[in-house]
Amino acid sequence: MQCLPYFCLQDLQAFMDDAPNGVILFSLGSVIDPKTILANGQFEIFLNVFRRLKQKIMWKVAAGMPEVKDPNIKLQTWFPQQEILNHNRTVLFITHGGLQSTVEAIANGVPCLGVPFFFDQKKDVSFLETVGMGRLLDFNNLTEKSLEWSIHEMLNNPESYAKLQTLTRTAKAEYQPDGGAAKGTHSLDRPTRVIKIEFTAVPRGRRIVS
Repeated sequence: MQCLPYFCLQDLQAFMDDAPNGVILFSLGSVIDPKTILANGQFEIFLNVFRRLKQKIMWKVAAGMPEVKDPNIKLQTWFPQQEILNHNRTVLFITHGGLQSTVEAIANGVPCLGVPFFFDQKKDVSFLETVGMGRLLDFNNLTEKSLEWSIHEMLNNPESYAKLQTLTRTAKAEYQPDGGAAKGTHSLDRPTRVIKIEFTAVPRGRRIVS
C-alpha cells in the first residue's frame, strides 16, 4: 500500500480552485457499492445536508444513481482521491474508513468523517477519532441532524486540526526513505505504522507540514 506522487487534477482544478469555503470529498472507496446509500433514505440525507453547506462537494457515485443539478455538487464515478486530498482547498473527507483512505487522509492532513461498514473500517475510523482527527457516524442510524452537526464540528474545531497536523508531522518524521523500518513503530497504531513504513513518496501539497 503506497501514497503515490501527485499528478494534475485537470478538469477538476477549476472547480476546486473556485471554492472559497473549501471542498468536501465523499467517497466510500472501491469495494462498497455507492448505491448502498439509496436504501432507507440515506441518499436524500446526504444530499439535503450537502445542499445547505457553504463548501463544494465532490461525491463518488455509481452509474444509474439519481442526477443532482447543483453547481456546488459534482458527482462522478471516479475521482483522483489522493490528488484531491492533497489540494489545499480540501477541508474534509467523508469516508468509509478503509486503510488506504485513512493513510491518504493522514498523509495530506485532512480531517475525516467516517461511516464504516466493516470491522476493519470501524477500527481505522475509531483510531482517527481517538487521535482527534476524525469522527465516527453510524450509517444505519444516520440523520440529517447528526450528519450536519458532525460536519460542522469537524470543520470548526481548531483542536482537531492541530492534532491532525501533529500526527502528519510524526508520520513524516519517522518515515525512512531508504526503506528501513521506521523507528518507534510500536508507539502509534496501525494506520500510522503503515504510513511510516510504506510511503514511497510524500505529496507536495500545502497541507503537509515539513
